[in-house]
Amino acid sequence: MSTIEDIELTAGNMISEWQQFRMLAEVFGGTRLIENVALLNTRNGWAGFTQTARNHQLLPAIAHTLGQDKALFGSLPEVQQKLLRRSLLANVRRNLAITGTALKVSKLMNRAGITPAWIKGTAGLLTDLYPSAGYRQQADIDLVIREEEQETANRVLLDAGYEYAIENEVGGVPVLRGIREFEAREQALARYRHHHHYPPMLRAGDGFSLELHRHPLPRRWQQKLTLDEFYSRLCEHQRNGARFFTPGSEMGIILAIMTRFASDGLGAVFDFPLPQAGDCIRHFNRTSSATRPLDREYIQRKCGNYFPVFVGLMDALLGIKTSASQQHSSDPSRFLKLMQLKLRNPVVARIINTQGRIRHICSVLADDPGKIRRRLQA
Repeated sequence: MSTIEDIELTAGNMISEWQQFRMLAEVFGGTRLIENVALLNTRNGWAGFTQTARNHQLLPAIAHTLGQDKALFGSLPEVQQKLLRRSLLANVRRNLAITGTALKVSKLMNRAGITPAWIKGTAGLLTDLYPSAGYRQQADIDLVIREEEQETANRVLLDAGYEYAIENEVGGVPVLRGIREFEAREQALARYRHHHHYPPMLRAGDGFSLELHRHPLPRRWQQKLTLDEFYSRLCEHQRNGARFFTPGSEMGIILAIMTRFASDGLGAVFDFPLPQAGDCIRHFNRTSSATRPLDREYIQRKCGNYFPVFVGLMDALLGIKTSASQQHSSDPSRFLKLMQLKLRNPVVARIINTQGRIRHICSVLADDPGKIRRRLQA
């Protein structure tokens, strides 16, 4: 745990990138709020802190957390207060639209005899996992469909106005562009035939894409978690006339760890997904008061060594102990040291990222050969 005395300062008495990240994790975890806000105020650190929060998709969550203490929030510079309020309000609107879309898509699927399984942040929004509607920021919405129902589900979405999309870059920023030509549709499907989800789909007027998954995890991990086993760990819901599934707490934790930290390679390049750590903590807290205890051994079997590493980093960075902290936590000191080196030195960061990407690409080569070209171009 960092202390005020530990704060690293760069030239000009500014807070270092590493300390910005540490402070972001602590504030997101709700720890040392007064100390961190005081330091940001006295060191004019809000610009860097805000950008770090944006980079990790946590600005609305930070706005919510700091807004719980009116006196503390009032001590922030006025421009910072306005920025945080705007961020939270914009994400409330976006998440309400996402929730409404998920319910509408569920009803469309229900009419075709399909019960969709929503995952990731979408599942959390539908089950009130988060403390407010604008807390969790997400890029798209994700659902899983049984193998025998996937062709029908694609047709339902296309008939409802969704289109497969391709990713272009505008000014160096990835953007999705809908495609309507039949040949382009076939090309998009062929490009994603090795992927665990179909091409992203867009609908006019929506500010987010939809991903229909063949499986919640990439092929590399599917032997550890079959689709039948995934469905056996889901909870069924009825809401606003829609019927759908969401993962139970064990499965929610498994997906949070295995999607971003393992499958997307953040662990390989010594980065840590703070939003997914927040999801895990809320699943741990949700089961702490439940009649059935969390099956931590099952999570360990499915996640392997990623579970204790993730829990150790969660404890160290967010300052929150969970029911897994004592028995399922590994020493995060080496991981944290390499994270620190990356943020201190751009050359070291490039070396670590390159080596990590090579290791990660090699690890998926045998199982997902069709994805290699896309990963090398990423």
